[in-house]
Parts: sequence; C-alpha cells; structure tokens
Amino acid sequence: MYAGHGLRSDRGPLCLDCDDIENMALCKNLALCAKDEMCTIYGSHFTHFDGKCVSKNFQCPGVASAGGFCQTCCDQDMCNSNCTRPAEVAIVG
Repeated sequence: MYAGHGLRSDRGPLCLDCDDIENMALCKNLALCAKDEMCTIYGSHFTHFDGKCVSKNFQCPGVASAGGFCQTCCDQDMCNSNCTRPAEVAIVG
C-alpha cells in the first residue's frame, strides 16, 4: 500500500505519468487511475516513452514497427516502469 492511497482493491492502479521521457526510471509523476483504468507505457529508445492511465477497453499491446516500438499495459501499482515486451507484429501477405 502506498501512503494515502488506500488498499489496491478499493482503487485503480498508481501509474507512472510522463510524456516523452528517455527512461521511465526517471519519471517522478504518479497518476491514480480510476478503477476502470490500467497503466500503459509505449514508445521506443529512439522516440522516447510515454506512460499514463488508459481505459481497460483500450486495445493493448499496440502496433509494432521495425523501429522497435513497444507497448504494454498492466494493472498493478507502478507496473509501467519498463517496456520490456514488444508488441506482436502482424504480417499481412
């Protein structure tokens, strides 16, 4: 439990909330998401990363590209600190 935020079962997750940051480990902003939201992180080492709350209806992971784009979603406190699971690439022939 994080001080002042109550039990996780009574609230949405705490997410890192930063835009265009080179390394999410440097993000110091937290957002308390609604119960119907989850955390996301997306970007690449070339474009930087964004982290925030999104609706649980949001389609995640997102579109992958040859540039190493990554997007993940999760529903635990501060789980969007690292984009380690690249999105699947669909090849249409």
